[in-house]
Amino acid sequence: GGGGGGGGDGRSVAVVVLTWMLTSACSVLRGSAHVPGVVPCGSPTYWALLALPVPIVLGVMWVSAKRLTEEYERKVESGQEHAPGDVRWTMASVQTYAWYSMVAGLAVGCLGIAAGMVLGPMLLEMGMHPLVAVATTGFIVLFTSSSTAFQYWAAGSMLADYALALVLLSMVAGSFGNVVINTLVKRYRKSWIVVAVLAAMIGLTNVLTFVTGFYRTMHEFEHGRHVFELGGVCTGKPL
Repeated sequence: GGGGGGGGDGRSVAVVVLTWMLTSACSVLRGSAHVPGVVPCGSPTYWALLALPVPIVLGVMWVSAKRLTEEYERKVESGQEHAPGDVRWTMASVQTYAWYSMVAGLAVGCLGIAAGMVLGPMLLEMGMHPLVAVATTGFIVLFTSSSTAFQYWAAGSMLADYALALVLLSMVAGSFGNVVINTLVKRYRKSWIVVAVLAAMIGLTNVLTFVTGFYRTMHEFEHGRHVFELGGVCTGKPL
């Protein structure tokens, strides 16, 4: 969210990277049922490491919100005009963004969808320029997706060859889509193209999520496995 020049932007990126590193370190230290960690599973230190990312993220969120609102208030007091598509970071908009971000994170963890699918429309609703909103969500997804993938790796639930194939495919598809969208926007000078593509992708994702979820659920039932069965944190065996 903006920062008064390159130095501010650099500090913002550094904070995001540091948060990513701290949360990832917690995952490595505690391990899982399939990958042993530094601390014994089920110990008080294990549960402390499991809960530690929550205050870290909330602390970063609070500091960032305070900085955004203070910067916005300085702009208002100085009489600076806001450019079209520039979000007005009032306390209400910051709180809205924070709640939506938490909902997006919950959706990512439960459904396996990209955070940009939730944050993109939210940023557009807040008045952000479509191109800026797409760039912002792309930057955010870089950290949310890598963090989620790291959690699966730390839990021993990632298939390396499958993950590598998806990474390469996503890189190629994303680069191709970026070139096509930029070409269309520059040629026709219509930013609504970005909104239309985003809406189409969200709709397609919803359909595919339902279809794949239904197929996997039926497949589990056919093989006598309960899809909602819970496993032990340290043993991995059904409770």
